[in-house]
Amino acid sequence: MGFAVERLDPADAASDVARPRQPSPVIPRTDAHTAMPGRQDWRARQVRDWLLLLLRFAITRDPDDQAAARRTAGEIDSLGIPHGSSTLSFFRRTTGEVCAAITAPENEPERRAVLMKHLARIEDPRLKRAFRAALGLDQTTQQPPARTKRQNLWRGLRC
Repeated sequence: MGFAVERLDPADAASDVARPRQPSPVIPRTDAHTAMPGRQDWRARQVRDWLLLLLRFAITRDPDDQAAARRTAGEIDSLGIPHGSSTLSFFRRTTGEVCAAITAPENEPERRAVLMKHLARIEDPRLKRAFRAALGLDQTTQQPPARTKRQNLWRGLRC
């Protein structure tokens, strides 16, 4: 236990009183430069920011929003990759595909498939609903059709 010298009265410099120092509370840091749990949290926030930027682009169709999504995708992909590598990784490739699908005409056949694939990757139900609404994707058309009642179900079975 350490002691800190604390002066009670600045005019009374001769009578220093030693008091026990209160330990400061330990607050874990959760940034990118600390232990693994902090890094995982940081990466999760980066991925969430990336998804929100894609959602923003889906709403605004603004090239600046698309550029922001591409920048964030590049930052995420560059983690652990040597500087100057020109290979596209998951986030850059996916950003390009999703942004192209967002701006594609609605009757283009691959558009819906790319967007539905992207939606399937989103775990947060609120974010998924927001993305679906921003693109005008009808949720009911993607659910499997309800089973029809089978007529004559028992026909052909011997009792």
